[in-house]
Amino acid sequence: MTQVIPLAIRTLARPLNASDVIPRKDIILLKKFKAEGRLEEVKKALGWILNTRSLQLSLPSEKYTECSNAIAKLIAAKKANHKSLESLIGRINHIACVFHLLRHYMGRLYQALYRVSSSNGWTKFSDSELADLDTISGFLSAAHRGLSLNNLVFRKPMLLYRSDASEFGIRGYNLISGIAWWFELPLPCRLHTSLNSLEFLACMISIWIDSFIKLLNLSHVYSA
Repeated sequence: MTQVIPLAIRTLARPLNASDVIPRKDIILLKKFKAEGRLEEVKKALGWILNTRSLQLSLPSEKYTECSNAIAKLIAAKKANHKSLESLIGRINHIACVFHLLRHYMGRLYQALYRVSSSNGWTKFSDSELADLDTISGFLSAAHRGLSLNNLVFRKPMLLYRSDASEFGIRGYNLISGIAWWFELPLPCRLHTSLNSLEFLACMISIWIDSFIKLLNLSHVYSA
């Protein structure tokens, strides 16, 4: 088994030949291969720990500690300069490349970073921005404990929803069942929130309505 990976690499690569015009090194660097190419159930790759037995991806302790400590300092200070905030956003972006839920809470942090670049070098966090930092800290804890690969990889979806929003209302439909819904916002509620929040609400309602209809169908079956 220990020779399977080197054999596969040598099979795919062109063997060395003394008659080559341009001299080449061996495709396998033994020193690096011994350090990183061995057969293991737990492997560290691209700043993540991959456990092939439990099928989990987790954030290493050092990365989790650095990022969570940086967030705790900013929450305690309730303000940040450009360097510290830009560094934190970079760390969170690295984690969000795998843990995509984090991206939903990055918008206000980018707004804070923009304020820093256009002010005297410091900015105070709003209550919403502090709440976002606290929520991100909770997501980091979950990433440190381990994320199931089943929730991270792309799979063939069983349900497909489409939803959208405008300043006048929100709407959506199920591409599988064809069930659609629409809700017009009352006049006093218009232009009092962002389109992003309305779009997020439309996503939630699409799932809720579909679940509610399934529940009604089940109740008809049981009542019959």
